[in-house]
Amino acid sequence: MLFYLLWLSAVEADAVAPDEPEPMPGIGPTTGALEAFAEFFDIDRDLVAAATERAADPLAGKPASSKAVKPVIAAMNDAEKTSFLTRLFDGDAHVGSELRALVRHRLMSATDAPAVAARTVGDLRARAKVIRQSRERVGGALRHGLESQQRRAALSGGHRRVEVRPLPQRSVAPLVERRAEDRRQGRRLEP
Repeated sequence: MLFYLLWLSAVEADAVAPDEPEPMPGIGPTTGALEAFAEFFDIDRDLVAAATERAADPLAGKPASSKAVKPVIAAMNDAEKTSFLTRLFDGDAHVGSELRALVRHRLMSATDAPAVAARTVGDLRARAKVIRQSRERVGGALRHGLESQQRRAALSGGHRRVEVRPLPQRSVAPLVERRAEDRRQGRRLEP
């Protein structure tokens, strides 16, 4: 997933050709960690939203039934079974997830699930554009609704329109310099 996000940052920087396919089917579903990474590295949120519309593994998050898993495990050769059981006995923390991944892979192969066609950079950009336009339309409608509500309140009398402005940016440099000077002079620091 990390590789895909780095690839998306290259897509955003126009370092990948529009006909280049994505490295994996997607990175969905969206998680807090995924959103935080994308935000930290300033990856276009609409591009990330387009990428998360598809899951990387179509069977991920869908637990396989015991009925479906038993034949897959029974079909494993003795060497595979012995390897997994030995690692389990030795306390290998990853053996369970590796076994589940192997079973999922074999289940996908056995069911001949249709492979999901990889989207191209152009496809992802087009989808991100649609997502962006939709988000902006909703944002515009919300702003329009708020303005209408404020107009109605003003016309009904007694209510004033309140405009919220950001606080001016203040530098902490003078405060730091004053504290440093106080320390040099041996003066008591005040909060």
